[in-house]
Amino acid sequence: MNPSKRFIHYLALALCPLFLIACQSTGKDGKPLTPAEIHQKRQATIKMAETGLNLLLKQDPKVRKDIESAAGYAIFNTTNVNVILV
Repeated sequence: MNPSKRFIHYLALALCPLFLIACQSTGKDGKPLTPAEIHQKRQATIKMAETGLNLLLKQDPKVRKDIESAAGYAIFNTTNVNVILV
């Protein structure tokens, strides 16, 4: 492995813990969420995803075949976000 690739490899390994720390669940006051709060937020997200998927399937049932054959799919809540799709 040449030195520049080795440097990039070690840099990526060094940055991984920083990215994981940045993804830590915290409340609005900056304090870590309790396990109950994390569970509550997770359940709300799952419910939102199920609702969105059910609405999509109700509008266009043919989409089910596409979803089942896809490698994966994602559902996003864009309620308070300006989204630009290119």
